[in-house]
Amino acid sequence: AIETGLTDPSTMGAANVLAGNLTAEEGSTLTITGTEGSSLTVGGALSADTLVVEAGTLKAQSGATVADLSIADAAAMEVAAGQTIDLTRGAIDGTLSGGEDSVLNIGSEVSVGADGSVAGFDVEIAENAKLALAGMLAANDLKGGSSAEIVGDGGTLSLAGTGSYAGTLSGSGTMEVLSGSSMSLNNATASSDWSIYNEGSMLIDLTESGSLTLSRLSLGAESDTTVRLNSDNGMEGLLTLGDLIIEEGADITMASTGAGQLAAGRQYTIGTVGGYEGADELKLSFSGTAFSQWDKVNTKVFIDENGNIIIDAVKAGTNPLAETANHANAKAGAALLWDAEAPVGGELEAAYNAVNDMIADGKTAAA
Repeated sequence: AIETGLTDPSTMGAANVLAGNLTAEEGSTLTITGTEGSSLTVGGALSADTLVVEAGTLKAQSGATVADLSIADAAAMEVAAGQTIDLTRGAIDGTLSGGEDSVLNIGSEVSVGADGSVAGFDVEIAENAKLALAGMLAANDLKGGSSAEIVGDGGTLSLAGTGSYAGTLSGSGTMEVLSGSSMSLNNATASSDWSIYNEGSMLIDLTESGSLTLSRLSLGAESDTTVRLNSDNGMEGLLTLGDLIIEEGADITMASTGAGQLAAGRQYTIGTVGGYEGADELKLSFSGTAFSQWDKVNTKVFIDENGNIIIDAVKAGTNPLAETANHANAKAGAALLWDAEAPVGGELEAAYNAVNDMIADGKTAAA
């Protein structure tokens, strides 16, 4: 049954307004047809088991709940500002757009065709849900847990707000982090055919996944990018990149978790690139107690002739542990820990890490 109060609400003239609810119950299909430039505005609740928008524009002023949505390439659906569309399944070959602070919840599987576009929403991909992307998804915010999947078919995901994604990027596609936006890839996995363009702020968290493979990583002039690793697992082989482009002015930080110290006085191969555009010497900052033995100013980062991204870790000339030593025995202990190349293993490494942790926490007297 279709509860509308209209004789035939599915056929639109130039501009139609329905103040009440529009409901297509389970097992029924609501098909919206019209002519170019025509529209149907639904002021009340819009709920449908199957909703097909064949032509014209359907405007949902109070949001929508749809189990199966189809928008043809000549059609559009608009969700009003501040409203939510809960979509279990969908095939978007036309346009689905949302006003300010609108929300799109993807419950199971939604596809955006090559000529389709979804724009203006805060997008949340539920656990075990899938977004197939051949067209454009321009999201304000984006959320996706570890079992979410974005299947690229040459499509583009553009982020203008805040994003947090821990799922899979499969197939091929492009992620754009726009200027002023921020994106966290939280141990996400990606196929080798995905590209990321960062013009804003980005965290690539590898503390659990250990590595990330991309077709291209491009870092804009005003961007900042943090690669976070777990120092207990070392820092070899973090990134495998087809191309790496770093514009002058881009900020890059290596951050660490874990208790393990990363030895100075040696080189680390943190990844590989097939092609590189940027300065001969990369400018990286280092954050975390794992780098406490490093001379962070004189440590060099470069790409060799084989495409290896190499960090030449220079040992600091000043022992930071000695700064907390206030008697002879403490100074001797500080020197012993400093002279032992980390990670040394066993009791010495445990002592070194414990002292570093206390210094980081401001407990210098205990250290």
